[in-house]
Amino acid sequence: MSDEFNDQPSMAYWIIAGLLLSWNLIGLYMYYGQATATAETFATAGYTPEQIAFVMAEPIWGHSAYAIAVNAGVLGAILLLL
Repeated sequence: MSDEFNDQPSMAYWIIAGLLLSWNLIGLYMYYGQATATAETFATAGYTPEQIAFVMAEPIWGHSAYAIAVNAGVLGAILLLL
């Protein structure tokens, strides 16, 4: 057995970090879609007026928490890869 220390991450680390970045980029795309959507966008997608009212009534703190979480996830995954 060798006493040498390998300071490089294993291949599994890089695969998992890449998957995390992909997952968080998808989340960022979904956030952007929700943040830029209007009532007309939801109406053309087939939402009922009650569903549109529910989505549009999201509190600002909920929207802000979503934005912070998604952006922190993307930043964290990028930092894992660096």
